[in-house]
Amino acid sequence: MTKLKSRLIIGLAVLTLTTSVFADTKTDYDQAMQYAKENKVDDAVKLLETVSKSTDKSYSVKANYRLGMFYSSNKDSVKAKTYFLAATKDKLDSSMEALGSLYNLSLIAVEEKDNKTAESYILDMRKRTKEKDPQVLEISGNYNLFVKDDLVKAEADFKKAASLSPKELKYQANLLELYEIKKDETSIASTISAMKVINSAVNNQEIAKYFESIKNYNLANKYFVKSVTEDKNEMSRLLLGVMYYNMGNKQDGKKLVEEAQKAGVKEADKVLEDIAKLEAKK
Repeated sequence: MTKLKSRLIIGLAVLTLTTSVFADTKTDYDQAMQYAKENKVDDAVKLLETVSKSTDKSYSVKANYRLGMFYSSNKDSVKAKTYFLAATKDKLDSSMEALGSLYNLSLIAVEEKDNKTAESYILDMRKRTKEKDPQVLEISGNYNLFVKDDLVKAEADFKKAASLSPKELKYQANLLELYEIKKDETSIASTISAMKVINSAVNNQEIAKYFESIKNYNLANKYFVKSVTEDKNEMSRLLLGVMYYNMGNKQDGKKLVEEAQKAGVKEADKVLEDIAKLEAKK
């Protein structure tokens, strides 16, 4: 009885000690995040280095991911890889930080023209999420579409993502972009119809704004023009003009803004004022 009691006391002491250590790790991590917000970069990095080596696996992964992101933002891919790899050691870990590390490792590999390694990281993401995470499938689809140029696999990935998250417009938008590349007019029309079922506010202008936001300016141009010609939406003429101007096609851009102004788009007045101020500074 005495031995059992002693073991219970020892066990309780170990549990208390372990909980205390983990609590300290969380405190250190939270403090590092606060330092980062306050732009105390050196202090944040130093504290994250400590947390990354802790026995608390969860916070160690978080810290390694944050350090990887820090060095990645500073264009130090060698150091970034070291921390991202450290965050992915547990093959069963499907936390945001572990998946984010794998994603960033794939981006680095693509930059290094090591597509085989890049694909291995993406396949690892798929395995960890058991093919049930639409965002991971979207990443896989984009890799297959833009790196491997495998439209069949990309379409399968995007369709699966859309089926897993049927109310998310972005997965339908991925399919729309793919069908535009394929010039598959039937699928383009059906995909836009599906998007309108999800959100009745979807129209040519909204589609154009989406493609502009992801820097697919060719498709943005197409849908802004469709909005002007088919929907008679003069605001889209203004938005197209602004896009042209920002892309460096200042003459055509300014002309479109002026046309929008003549058509009665009030916002065009302010845009032309801003353009005049910009040009006056040169």
